[in-house]
Amino acid sequence: MSYYNPNSEDELEKFLAQKRVLFIPTKSEKGTKFHSDEADRVVELLRTLHRIFGDDFDEETVGVITPYRAQIAQIYQRLDENLRKIITVDTVERYQGSERKIIILSMATNHAAQMRFLESLNAKQSVDKKLNVALSRAKEQLILLGNPVVLKTGKFYGKFLEWVEKEKEIIL
Repeated sequence: MSYYNPNSEDELEKFLAQKRVLFIPTKSEKGTKFHSDEADRVVELLRTLHRIFGDDFDEETVGVITPYRAQIAQIYQRLDENLRKIITVDTVERYQGSERKIIILSMATNHAAQMRFLESLNAKQSVDKKLNVALSRAKEQLILLGNPVVLKTGKFYGKFLEWVEKEKEIIL
């Protein structure tokens, strides 16, 4: 597996411009329903994207989806006031029907037990409805942050990460 480790904002910017789907792996933290490192990384991504888009950065540019209200609070606490006004950070249920050019999906998963609450399988167990909604909100680019060890315990997240690894859509 090939990893890309951006050493600067310019390198991160180049990598963001090259990939339609990105996965940023994180490690487990002690908490549940929030992940401090992911919140920091989301804000770093938002600042970089704001710089890239410049005056074209508006309410339709980027949205952040996360399953937990505690993670929403972690991200909003770290956001600059100007970004807080134009970026929506919300749950997948509340994003249904909305789209953005770029969706950042912060899973905030620290324990395998969380996956049974995050997955929402249809009656035939052939589709994860929440994952499907989250993925389909992105018009141009999806950036997923999460613990790969935990996410792989989920049926569809595991398949998605297999594809990500195959396509080398991973950054650290």
